[in-house]
Amino acid sequence: MRVVIADDDPSMLTRLKKAVQDLAAGLGVELYGEARNGQELIKIVEQQRA
Repeated sequence: MRVVIADDDPSMLTRLKKAVQDLAAGLGVELYGEARNGQELIKIVEQQRA
């Protein structure tokens, strides 16, 4: 499973990234991208679909 995280607060984005990375190893989860806002999130998802 691929995961994209998004948050407009840089410190929260860092915490989310660490949480996903900590959980990812045993669950087959890949951190696919990070976004600072909704527009970046949409771009990342659209790139993944292409």
